[in-house]
Formats: sequence, C-alpha cells, structure tokens
Amino acid sequence: MKETYAVMTAMKRISPDELGKYLVGDAGYRLIDVRNPDEYEVMHVRGAENVPLMQLLDHACDWDRNQRLMLICHQGPRSQNAVRQLDVAGFTDLTMVEGGTLACSRAGVPVVRGQRRFSIQQQMQLIVGPMILAGAIGSLFYTPLLVLTFIGGCGLLMAGTTGFCPLVNVLSRAPWNQPKKVCATPPADCNPGPRAKSCCGG
Repeated sequence: MKETYAVMTAMKRISPDELGKYLVGDAGYRLIDVRNPDEYEVMHVRGAENVPLMQLLDHACDWDRNQRLMLICHQGPRSQNAVRQLDVAGFTDLTMVEGGTLACSRAGVPVVRGQRRFSIQQQMQLIVGPMILAGAIGSLFYTPLLVLTFIGGCGLLMAGTTGFCPLVNVLSRAPWNQPKKVCATPPADCNPGPRAKSCCGG
C-alpha cells in the first residue's frame, strides 16, 4: 500500500485498484463513506458504510480506535478531512481512498447504483449559481444587488477552502434529502396499520 506522510500523523492513501483487492480478500477493515446520504444512495462502493462527515465523530465514539478504517468520499477532500478528525480523536490506522468514489467507479471497483437525482451539492449550485447571476445582472440597474454576487462568491470560496458550506448543511436537513427508512428485518406486524410508521418509517 502506498503511504504519503503529511503534517498530521502518517496520512496513508490507497488507490482504487488497491482498494479493489481489499474488497476481494481482506475483511479486517471498515470502509466509511463520509458523503451525504443522497450522494451515497446514488452510487457507493460495495461494502461502504455511510457516515456523513458532519456526524462522523458522534458515530466514532463507539468504534475501535485500533481498527483499520478506510475513508472515502466523492473525489477526496472530505475523506482527507475525515482522516484528520479521526487522527485527532486518537484513531491509529487511517487510510483515505485517492480519487474517491468517482475514481473507484472509473477503475472498475464494484459499486452499488441507486436512483439518480440531484445531489445536495447540485442543489446548492442550482441555488448559488442563479443568485450570483441575478446579482451581477441586477446590479446594472440597481447597484446594491451586487451584494448577492458577493455573498454567493464568498460562500463558494469558504466551501472550497474549508469543506464546510452552511447552505449544504441546511439542505442536508431538508425532508426531501432524508434517506428512506426501511426495515432491516421486517417484523410480523410491519404492515400498513397503526404500527407501520414506527417500524418501517412509512
């Protein structure tokens, strides 16, 4: 496995091809996908567990700090952020997947595909893009509207440099972006009726 050392303790990286070999023969690790649930549902590497980055440390409290953890996102930045967070929390065997889920799909690593829809990132872009455009055009007629372009630009800059976007945080809590609840093992009373909502999320 290729290892790259950064400022933090022993930042290890693994290529999609190397990950594919692990999926076939090595069960002594956990593959954690730190993207949002909507992104995970569209496509994820087979066997990956979905733990969104914003909830990572909450879930990690119950994990074995010596177990091998491989972190993956869409293209890499969020998994690198996840490795840093877990390193500070005391985890000792951390690896990020280079190029993320997108690179794994292109490399032929087995992936699970779901129904395609607008991801939270795309939703954010569909909001910020028109806002910036409206501010730029509107300012030709009413100068204060330029503030819309300024706010949108600053938001994108912060998201690109820190990996955190307040708008994405809000959208991730929107009802239409919540994962569907399903019964892991359907109980006998998991049918339409008074108790169906509690066991099936219906």
